[in-house]
Amino acid sequence: MKVSFCVAGVAAASLSICINYENVEWWVILSIFVFGAAGFSIYPIGLEMGVEATFPVAEATSTGLIIMIGQIQGVFYVIMTNLAVGKPDPHDTAIQTCVDQNDQIHTVLTWKWPFLIWLGCISVLIISFVVFFWPKYKRRNYEQAKKLTEY
Repeated sequence: MKVSFCVAGVAAASLSICINYENVEWWVILSIFVFGAAGFSIYPIGLEMGVEATFPVAEATSTGLIIMIGQIQGVFYVIMTNLAVGKPDPHDTAIQTCVDQNDQIHTVLTWKWPFLIWLGCISVLIISFVVFFWPKYKRRNYEQAKKLTEY
């Protein structure tokens, strides 16, 4: 799980860098694909680890709390990034592709700073997780102890 989390972090860092360059669509696609693949594998394992670490709390309770905390974090990230978007410089405005049928520029914003904020948050989470998260498998230990006492 920690390896997948670190791979997702590297992909997020890659995405934060590549969005600042032109004509690197392949890099953007690859970064998003790797981030999604690594993140997709983390989710079910993370929920199961949450159940293991919070035993004897009911599985539905611990999973529900983990999901709710994730939703709260999502709201926080959306607010933070909406505060950080800015106007593009003249070069970015010249190369943008967000136009309507009359070639009028829609609201074009630069996402450089929001991506860097996301990268900072992800980096802090990954470092904290890798360094501090060493759970005891309470449910597994309980079941093993129960088996030993039965025989």
